[in-house]
Amino acid sequence: MKKVFALAAAAMMTALCVNAQTRFDSGTFTLQPRLGGTGSMFINAPDRTINGEKVDATAAGGTFTGLDLEYYLSERIGIAAGVNYAGSGTGWENFDYKGASGAKMEVKEIAWKTEYINIPLTLNWYVLKGFALKTGVQFGFLVYAKDFSLTEYSTGDTDFTLTEETDIKDDLNKFDISIPIGLSYEFKFPIVIDFRFNIGLNKVNKKATFDGKDYKNMQAALTFGYKFKL
Repeated sequence: MKKVFALAAAAMMTALCVNAQTRFDSGTFTLQPRLGGTGSMFINAPDRTINGEKVDATAAGGTFTGLDLEYYLSERIGIAAGVNYAGSGTGWENFDYKGASGAKMEVKEIAWKTEYINIPLTLNWYVLKGFALKTGVQFGFLVYAKDFSLTEYSTGDTDFTLTEETDIKDDLNKFDISIPIGLSYEFKFPIVIDFRFNIGLNKVNKKATFDGKDYKNMQAALTFGYKFKL
């Protein structure tokens, strides 16, 4: 998650050194395809105990593909509706341990991986030429959820990798609602850098699943888009 914030800050600082896209006139429609990545975790995600080792929860990465349609109420105010497919979830730190037979085992990745089709609705305020602050509401629909692990084993001269996946979709709620808070910058090209932080409002897990706690999505998304006038 820290890497996502650092990358977003660097991208925005670079953008401020480049001429911005001229504002669109009132009544203009624009379309913007977007591609990028996400960093996310579940609020209240539990630590896990694996082979007697306590493993702390951390962020998980994912991909983002989306499309935004925006209507300009004025040069400074726009309203946008979009659709995107984005990875979410939470992960746990990597660790090493020895099995009962003395074999060395290294857990390379362990995560709850989820993917949603999201519909964000935002109000965009262009405080400076090309620079916008945005917030609104996002509705998400769960399409994929797996408990995933990747472990490498070493026993003398033999090395192998074991991948395990367990479907947990039935343990999670199919609908998610969140509040996106973000900012964007439009270059002269017009390439758009967009950073959004989505704060989940409803719980991800169904009642009495996992450890009895309520988990909520927390996701950061950094994307690059191309905006053109319709």
